[in-house]
Amino acid sequence: MDSSSPEPPMPTSGQRFLNGPHGILIVDSWLGDPISRRLSPLSIVLDGYQVSPTRWGGNVIACPPGRHQVVTWADGAFGQLGTSRLEVDLADGQTLTVYYRVPAGSRGRAVLSVNRPRTGLRLAVGVAAGALVAAVAILAVVIRSR
Repeated sequence: MDSSSPEPPMPTSGQRFLNGPHGILIVDSWLGDPISRRLSPLSIVLDGYQVSPTRWGGNVIACPPGRHQVVTWADGAFGQLGTSRLEVDLADGQTLTVYYRVPAGSRGRAVLSVNRPRTGLRLAVGVAAGALVAAVAILAVVIRSR
């Protein structure tokens, strides 16, 4: 390239990953309630490139085959929350979903994995069912004691 030619602009993540054969990387993410999602935007960096725009939920990124490093975090009021890194191998034509969940509290641990992390739904259903059974038992005792 001669000195009179302008330098090509630095590629954005979309431009960088759309040329040539590719696979699809889906970063599936979630964070508590809708208010928290609005106050804590999601950030994704793929192979050193900031992915933009991003949103809570599914982020679909076309990538060339090979090994990729995914870094995710939530931008909280006091800085980055739940920074996690994961290396993944993507084959040509493959669709791979990576799951990201921020920590539940200040002492929790963020999860970034190709395996869907547990959301605690089973525990919540179990606790609710147990409370219902206990309430029915107490009600039965009260009714019989009359």
